[in-house]
Amino acid sequence: MGKFPTYKLTDTQLRGIACIVAHEQGTIAGWFAEASQIANLAEIRYGGDLVKAVTSGWYAKGKARYKAGTTNPVILAIVRRALIEGYRTVPKYVNEHDAMSDVKSVIENGKSVKSDKSKWKRHTTVVHNRMGSTYYFWDFPGGYKSGVDPFGYTNKKLREKYGDFCYSVEDAWAPIPRVLAFAFNEIGYLEKKSNKDLTSKTANAGKKNYTKFGSWIGANGDYWCASFLSWLFYEAFGTDKGKNLLCGTFSAACETIRKNFIKKKQYHTSDPKVGDVIFFSGSRHSGANHIGIVYQVRNGKVYTIEGNTSGASGVVDNGGGVAKKYYLVKQAKILGYGRPDYSIVEGKKKQNSDTVKKETEAKETSTQTECYKKYTGKSNSLVDALKSVGISDTSLTHRQKIAEKNGIKDYSGTASQNITMLSLLKEGKLKKG
Repeated sequence: MGKFPTYKLTDTQLRGIACIVAHEQGTIAGWFAEASQIANLAEIRYGGDLVKAVTSGWYAKGKARYKAGTTNPVILAIVRRALIEGYRTVPKYVNEHDAMSDVKSVIENGKSVKSDKSKWKRHTTVVHNRMGSTYYFWDFPGGYKSGVDPFGYTNKKLREKYGDFCYSVEDAWAPIPRVLAFAFNEIGYLEKKSNKDLTSKTANAGKKNYTKFGSWIGANGDYWCASFLSWLFYEAFGTDKGKNLLCGTFSAACETIRKNFIKKKQYHTSDPKVGDVIFFSGSRHSGANHIGIVYQVRNGKVYTIEGNTSGASGVVDNGGGVAKKYYLVKQAKILGYGRPDYSIVEGKKKQNSDTVKKETEAKETSTQTECYKKYTGKSNSLVDALKSVGISDTSLTHRQKIAEKNGIKDYSGTASQNITMLSLLKEGKLKKG
């Protein structure tokens, strides 16, 4: 469980809140931020009542959208993670956000910075919206280039009371549930008879193998089960991590993906696990002719989600849709399983106890000479903490150098990045940049 309060929700309540989240944002980071802010609003303004927070007028058309609900499994999984399990990705004091079209002015140090989001600074930039509200800027979940709404807060005292703690999206959402949520979301998708209506689940259905998955990978009109599998890992983890999880590349060819797993020694011929990539033999060529992802293993059966298949029993390697399937683990056509190293996403590489012990001893030995003085204060501001240990240059450029030295890539001053650096500083383990 997280460090935030958790809630019990009925299915109706979960679907209703998820519908609000779906209408407000359009990215993974945005959905997490919206769900997190709903909990904040409930606790700050509505006595902890989540339903009241989304239906009392703060959200436009809140009552109607709550009543309509949604069954989108990706958003449902995110809302469940944020509200029922307590993994919020914005601090507890964040209780405001606006679409950019509603932002009237943005002031930083007396100057207008509305047209340049890169100049918006956390805790000092002031946002005014067309509804008459004024608040302090917190962040753009996912980064200012992602196009999501700016989030902020109206009460500095609440910031001091609650602190800056929050989870990153990576910490909040474990990788296997993430990729499976995207897979479940595509169940029912039908291939098209022409290169039209590719993003619709059912429109223009046909038997010509035209799909959004094939279009994305550049192999439209061809067998598309591997394109679907590759697309899942791209959507869930992005290009670099997605390719790494598939041991090298996205591909429209099942056998190419299988050989990559074999080469990396992440291939198993038995004992399937949830999150594995499953490979099937067929009649078109040697090796893997079909592919899917495992979502459950139970009672001698392996349950999968596959593209270019159908709900018919047995292996169907050109069936025209995305569907759930299941097989006996001993099914003769199952060649084996590729096991993605999901620790790549979690940032926790597997190590034996001796390796961990040696690394810990090495770190402790070098701490005094390579790291900044330990911070013992109570401020949740990274800049304040750095200044208190004698670092006069706390500019973004210098903080980027410090972040890089400590293995934090692409530092831009996000909450999760600052929390990581502050934690290291409090432990006396922040390396000098």
